[in-house]
Amino acid sequence: MARQPLSTLSENVVVRADVVVVKKPAAKAKPAPVTAPPDDALRTTVETQAQTIKAQGDLIVKLRACLAAAVREHERDTETIALLQAQCDAIPAMQSHLAELSLLYDLSGR
Repeated sequence: MARQPLSTLSENVVVRADVVVVKKPAAKAKPAPVTAPPDDALRTTVETQAQTIKAQGDLIVKLRACLAAAVREHERDTETIALLQAQCDAIPAMQSHLAELSLLYDLSGR
């Protein structure tokens, strides 16, 4: 069941309870085509910034490679430290063994 119009604003628009119906579409303004010559200063700025961005991208690639190399070096250092720690842990046992050998040698020499 269609609602009856509550009021009429003009001959082109009818207002209903919560709906506005436009009978005639409004004329749209067409945008003017851009015909201005390009700005040399703007072009120079854009080219400079493009070069800066490229240089920063290259720097990021180099930094990532250096960081990866540093991580690999750190991992090798960690392995070397673990080997040295194992050797250091063996020193007291070797000292004890040398002390025993020294005592045995002294006892047998008498």
